[in-house]
Amino acid sequence: MNIARTIAQRLMTLAFALIFGSIVFGGAADAQVVRDAYLQQLTSDSVLVVFRTEMAFASDPIVEYGTTPLAFDSTATGYSMVPPSGMGARDKIVPITGLAPETTYYYRFGTVSDGVLGGGSETHRFTTAALVGSTQPFSAWVLGDSGTAEPKQLAVRDAMLVELDGVPPDLFIHVGDIAYEAGTDAQYTQRFFSTYSEILNRAPFWPTIGNHDADSANSMGQTGPYFEGYFLPTAAQLGGVASGTEAYYSFDHHNVHFIMIDTAEGDLYPPSIMLDWVIADLSNTLADWVVAVFHHPPYSKGSHDSDDGTDSGGRMVLAREFLVPLLEAGGVDLILSGHSHSYERSRLIQGAFGFGTVPNMATPDYATLLAGGHILQAGDGNPYGDGPYTKPPGVIAPGEVCIVAGHGGRSISGPGGHPVMAIDEFENGSCLLRVDGDLLWVENLRGDGSLTDRVALSKGTRVHRIFATVEGCGSIARSIERPLFATGEVVTLTAESATGWLFSEWVGALSGPIASETLTVTADATVTARFVRVETEGFAAYNDFGWVPGQMEDRLTKITSPNGGSGLPSSGVLVDRETGLETGVTLTVEGGTYGGPIHGIAGSGAPVIGTDAWLEFHYHLNPHGSISYQNAPSPAGDLVLTLSGLDPTAQYEVILYSNRNDEGWDTATSVDLLGAESFVNDSSLATDNPDPASGGMLFSGPLDATTRIPALNEAGYVVRYREIDPGSDGLVVLRLVSDGELGTNRGKYANALGLIETPGPFLVPFLRGDLDGSGDLDLADAIRLLGVLFVGQLTSCLEAADIDGNLDLELGDPIMLLEYLFGGGPPPAAPWPACDTVTPALGCDFAPPCF
Repeated sequence: MNIARTIAQRLMTLAFALIFGSIVFGGAADAQVVRDAYLQQLTSDSVLVVFRTEMAFASDPIVEYGTTPLAFDSTATGYSMVPPSGMGARDKIVPITGLAPETTYYYRFGTVSDGVLGGGSETHRFTTAALVGSTQPFSAWVLGDSGTAEPKQLAVRDAMLVELDGVPPDLFIHVGDIAYEAGTDAQYTQRFFSTYSEILNRAPFWPTIGNHDADSANSMGQTGPYFEGYFLPTAAQLGGVASGTEAYYSFDHHNVHFIMIDTAEGDLYPPSIMLDWVIADLSNTLADWVVAVFHHPPYSKGSHDSDDGTDSGGRMVLAREFLVPLLEAGGVDLILSGHSHSYERSRLIQGAFGFGTVPNMATPDYATLLAGGHILQAGDGNPYGDGPYTKPPGVIAPGEVCIVAGHGGRSISGPGGHPVMAIDEFENGSCLLRVDGDLLWVENLRGDGSLTDRVALSKGTRVHRIFATVEGCGSIARSIERPLFATGEVVTLTAESATGWLFSEWVGALSGPIASETLTVTADATVTARFVRVETEGFAAYNDFGWVPGQMEDRLTKITSPNGGSGLPSSGVLVDRETGLETGVTLTVEGGTYGGPIHGIAGSGAPVIGTDAWLEFHYHLNPHGSISYQNAPSPAGDLVLTLSGLDPTAQYEVILYSNRNDEGWDTATSVDLLGAESFVNDSSLATDNPDPASGGMLFSGPLDATTRIPALNEAGYVVRYREIDPGSDGLVVLRLVSDGELGTNRGKYANALGLIETPGPFLVPFLRGDLDGSGDLDLADAIRLLGVLFVGQLTSCLEAADIDGNLDLELGDPIMLLEYLFGGGPPPAAPWPACDTVTPALGCDFAPPCF
């Protein structure tokens, strides 16, 4: 992930809007286009562009497109339909054919009669697929049970966009329950088409119907909002065998055959027309990979129990007992489902059905499955763990991985622990499916942006791994973004420094000081990139008050209240997040209650993507635990956080995150900063539950030492004090008190604390010629230089006075500086105006001001 690139892409979107302002949404167009353009049935040479307008606009749709965003030099026309469930609107469908494979096209849309209504922006583009059978890599976003219109749905969406640098995947696959609560026309518009418009503009959408979608639709008659909104292949236009219905269908993309099955209303009990079609379709494919997608999971212990024949009308049991055997006989490699609101991922399994008695047909325990040969490979399947699951190429071989991806936006629940599963977790998220030739892998991406699982299937020789680690602060980019490599493959690794750091050297399979190196793979390889600070001092430390296992433990301090039997210390030294070294600053926690991991999870919530809290704590820690109140009056009941051992010559920033999740308390918290000689209050502004008495004011300004935390702050509120001067005692205190009555004294709580030290004396970037340390070159520098040469004036950095870089001070230095300032002469010698990052000795450094 590259945050800078993501920001750049957002700015590019704005730039497109400004350049093409006459054709993008704005003003009256907002009322004209009910559903922005979305893509269906994309192939190597064709695509369907669909959009919806108000009825008042003409029924002669047109799409203008071209291979550059400046020239829409081709046109295609289509037809209109009035959706029975959305009277007052027209769906407009425009087929585009004759396209070139693997080519990006930009488009805008409207009607022949009314002109351009939308598109023309940076997001309105698509890239055609490679030819069927191609081994070109591609990605797919797999989402399930998402359409809730709740913040967690948006967090899941945004986490994917951030992970992929703002560029949607090649395919968008949904495992059902697209729009809650009943899949009405309005719910699809608001909770799907509007929510994912930026993705639907660019990635073709491939749905399966869920039980909530079926509440307003009928698979037999292909009626209702689900069937009106999507235009799916019924006649094998994209490969496979014709199904004659949009309720179930198949398609080929590159070297993968996708089979999309209706478990919501389809007949799962043989004899069945749908099951006969499944047999025929799988018998007809020669694709390298087979992926089956349907709503009801054959294996789950999430919010639904697949071993309970009464759960969901028995459809999970029917899917396991009658559908899965057909899929296995047809060589299925991956099964994607939803319905159960969880993330669950199996081992490589085969034949895990036919046990027990009707109606449950319950799956036996793991030991029984393993002994019976139904767990084919018992490792974790993680390419960086036990290694991938393997299958031979070119033949129908046993074994599939089953994934439940019903965690896209609905509330999560379930005991977990199904015997076929290698992992389960109960956090909202989505899955990223990637295929590169003979390698397929899936990653689970939580809504907080963390990747918590990866499973790979290999049908070839790509078995070697590159373990890339970082010392210091930076990242490693690979020319081939794939977890496994074949012998002889050449991969370029590039070390990318974080702000304030410089790449130093490679250690391990690569060595040397050049930031970009190539590695020829012969076996598993370990590579470490070392980064060093530009500054000589300073640190960033993060403390999780309500620590529970698995919360980014590496280089994370865990100091919390000793109450409640947590077993964690109430005092300790904070650890530098980047180096893992102790900072010398001690955090002491007094008051509050920590009830252990269960309380930590139940009484808190992770920050929403894009909020202040997320920006401050993302990738530093996952603040999903909490310490809360003690029901006692001040000062005994105060929650007191004391930071001692601060450097009196340095400045500090303190960031406190507090989120009580959904416990329903109604009293806010008042946070006081004590002991600071000076500071700047830069806390978040209130976005919910403002204090009526203060008109929503949480603090009065940058000099206010007191900040109120709203009682409800799901958006991710943070208290932040910057430029703190700790004074000669090196001591700063945060005191958290309730602003309510003692009887409702539930207003003291904290999740995480960040402490950032800025080194002192404050260093400035070295700039040759900048003798006065102003950060710029001006006449004052020339005057000071003349004083150094002729009147004995002192300077602490002679390097800055050596304008021509000849390692000597003489009259030529002020002459060169004056010629540069006033006569258009050459600039001072390196490192001005830019540092030389290859040879830091030339001045990629920081130095004190030249006084």
